Amino acid sequence: MARTTAIVLIALGIAIQVAKAANSTDDNNSTCTTPECVMAAAGILQDIDLQADPCVDFNAYACGGFISSMDIPDDKDSISTVSVLEQQNNRFIRSVVDVNSTTPPQIPSNDTAGTQNLKKLQDLYSSCMNESQIASVGSQPVTDQVNSLLTLFPVNNTDLVAQSSINSFAWAFDVFATVNATTSGVATTASASPSTVSPSSVSPSSASPSSASPSSASPSSASPSSASSSSVLPAPAPTSAPNNLNTSALAMTLAQFNKMGLDVFEVVTVSPNSTAPTTNALVVTQGGLGLPSKEYYSDNSTLQAYQQTVGQMFALILGGPSSNSTTPGTTTSSTVANGTTAISSTTANTASTSASVSASSTGASPVSPTSASAASPTSASAASPTSASAAGPTTSSPAAAPTTGAVAFADNVPVSPHWNSVAQDVVNFETQLAAASADIVALNDPNLSNNTMTVQQLSALTPSIDWGTLLNNTLPNGVNSSQSIQVTSITYQQNLQALLEKTSPNVLQNYFAWTMIRQLSPSLSSNYTWPLTNLQATILGTDPNAQPERWETCVDVVNANLGQMAGQFYVQSNFPNDSKSQVEDIIQSLKTTYENLFPTLPWLNGTASMNGTAPMNGTAPTNGTAPTNGTAPTNGNTTTTSDADKAVAKMKAVTEIVGYSPENPNGLNSQDLSSYYQGYSVVPNDFAGNQLRASSWAANNTYSQLGQPVNNNTLNTPPQSVNAFYSPTNNQVLFPAGILQSPFFHTGNPDYLNYGAIGTVIGHELTHAVDDQGRLYNANGTMGNWWSNSTVQAFNNKSQCFVQQYSGFTVKGPDGQDINLNGNQTLSENIADNGGLNQSYATWLGRYNADMNGTTVKNYMLPGLNLTAQQLFFVSYAQMWCTNIRPEGLVEQVRTDVHSPAKFRINGVLQNSPAFSAAFQCNASSPMNPQSKCQIW
Repeated sequence: MARTTAIVLIALGIAIQVAKAANSTDDNNSTCTTPECVMAAAGILQDIDLQADPCVDFNAYACGGFISSMDIPDDKDSISTVSVLEQQNNRFIRSVVDVNSTTPPQIPSNDTAGTQNLKKLQDLYSSCMNESQIASVGSQPVTDQVNSLLTLFPVNNTDLVAQSSINSFAWAFDVFATVNATTSGVATTASASPSTVSPSSVSPSSASPSSASPSSASPSSASPSSASSSSVLPAPAPTSAPNNLNTSALAMTLAQFNKMGLDVFEVVTVSPNSTAPTTNALVVTQGGLGLPSKEYYSDNSTLQAYQQTVGQMFALILGGPSSNSTTPGTTTSSTVANGTTAISSTTANTASTSASVSASSTGASPVSPTSASAASPTSASAASPTSASAAGPTTSSPAAAPTTGAVAFADNVPVSPHWNSVAQDVVNFETQLAAASADIVALNDPNLSNNTMTVQQLSALTPSIDWGTLLNNTLPNGVNSSQSIQVTSITYQQNLQALLEKTSPNVLQNYFAWTMIRQLSPSLSSNYTWPLTNLQATILGTDPNAQPERWETCVDVVNANLGQMAGQFYVQSNFPNDSKSQVEDIIQSLKTTYENLFPTLPWLNGTASMNGTAPMNGTAPTNGTAPTNGTAPTNGNTTTTSDADKAVAKMKAVTEIVGYSPENPNGLNSQDLSSYYQGYSVVPNDFAGNQLRASSWAANNTYSQLGQPVNNNTLNTPPQSVNAFYSPTNNQVLFPAGILQSPFFHTGNPDYLNYGAIGTVIGHELTHAVDDQGRLYNANGTMGNWWSNSTVQAFNNKSQCFVQQYSGFTVKGPDGQDINLNGNQTLSENIADNGGLNQSYATWLGRYNADMNGTTVKNYMLPGLNLTAQQLFFVSYAQMWCTNIRPEGLVEQVRTDVHSPAKFRINGVLQNSPAFSAAFQCNASSPMNPQSKCQIW
């Protein structure tokens, strides 16, 4: 709010200065004094530091005002232009879903579905806001699920004594029978009530489920998956393993984690087939880490804090043998502080947005920080091939210290030796799991992360896991031994097998219990989540005693669980048709620039046969079996087209979705949205149940798409998201309405501002089609080699320039030590940032030069700014990335994110731009105009 006030004051000052000027925008030499122009100028002046030298540090010049005036909230690791816009969008969603809103949406009287949708949104939001009800259930929602785990994965001499008086076996039968129950009160042996089930995260990008309506499930249902007191699932028959591991029980446990949408060390999901992208394929990827990335497991201080957190959470949730425990599953305080806490990307979606977003190896590639993850969540170290994944711990909803009477621990109060021993087992196992995991670079390499094999072949890689049992209990229609699977890391599966062979069943049970507690606890009151808050503070440098307002947490829940439904109201009020058409025009203009560029590049003029790829007429190869290296089989036909021509064909084939989803669901159709979310039941005053129903609903829908045609006419993220994506298997760019707002875009902005901001974002996404990953997919999204060897070699040589440049950049950690960026980890995004800026500038400059008088293209000057149109283009580019971030947040970003930190998204790109140096007249060899420059596109 303070920032808005400052901008308004600056705008008023500008308006006074130009009050006598003619309000003319008829040519590029005039000064625009419309309200839109005045506000745009005020925003620039608010963020810029005109005393800084743009040729020394353009980040300090363009963003110095932002960094000095925008304090980082105590509960966050950063604040940025993106997060400010996200907050603005969230405030609007709050005005929609809060029953006490002073500006409720106006729904036509004949729109019955719209009225029902609004009620559903309000019920979900209210269930999250009802902190007294959340406190009244205590730890029971999580305790009961852990008790069910003990039944599903039994071991001798368990460390996890069942503490609850409730015998809730329903989870062990079928997750949908459990989560769809709508009875009130606590669980019985017949079924789990909504108040006894707890959430995991549900992706904002999840698609519509095909599961039955929750109201159809009941303890007495005739469905074979329903639970009853007289029908207890028998324990799976033990099978041989070197450590007496019951492989069937392990498989059943992994299946239930996946069906509930919970992260675990084997994540099963569905995404477009890399060798036949019109069909959805089964994918198995890594996961299961509680810390943001594998690098954190090499940090002793972090591991100590993590072990303490694990022990404290066990004591809080299960009670039992602890020096400071009360009866578990009960509530000892009727008043609790608000907030839920997520410490890693695997718990992010319960109530939060992330400080940054990274792109997965073969999925939608986001350009800006926001949260988005697959319906089947993965850990920070995993990269589901179809999703944008959160890059580490979130900055959401830290819980306050326990109130009087709560089950409480302080940092200096030791956990009992028993729970400390359990925590040590868990952390030791996760440390070994982290060592077994593939790193981000490997996961983002399509040649390494698309390994096609059968169920039988995967079973041979990890014989400790009964994959037939796992998949037949996860997927609605089951599988056979010849079912094709895409495995993201063969090395991980081999390493995991070695780890399972030497791990005792007791340790695995402890790990499973912790993994469940870690992901379900954020739906409890802060009495039970404060250790997670403390851990988050350790990792991100936030204040453990600070927390966002509860409404922020609950809007995040709405966006995660009913994002498309809430998005209809957002689009109707914030995204007019002229915005959509103008953005589509910018996309087309950038595509044309790229199409004209490719034939002019000498290194791109080689020729190669189309061997190993589907022909570009849209027909995928159907003969043969895809090899495990992800290369599609040839159909015997070869052509010799130049690499430049093939690049042109691919760029021409790029499709776009702008603003909102056209179908599945139609983002503007109330009835379609109602049908889309029909399988997700929202129960008033049942926050934990609503959360778990959401994640299970999303997971079930994901699995129901296996073998089905890919729908490439849907936006799998809420339209209010501040993000943008490229999907290589769809060869498609996607721009939600949430990012098509000021300062990224405004219909009244001069052309140089729009092309400097949203134009470079569009260029960024289009560049992903021909970056180091996108170049491995042809115009139809089929993976294979479609460039000549000489072109590939030239591309790789040019790419190494970026690797070396960005690896030379450093950030300072909290201890003052310099930490280098990983240029290999950020290569795709760096290529996209550089290409996006270059081609957006070329497009804008061509328009500007063709219409110097501004007859059709408006490049008029802004009031109060003594900067040229060229200079303002680069200022507009930089200011959309302005960020103030804590040192701990920088460390987390360097370790987990495929995007470079904001400073280097600005300076690193502009150091490579001769046009920038010319615009600001930077001397040769000045810091922003180095002699050596990197360029591909």
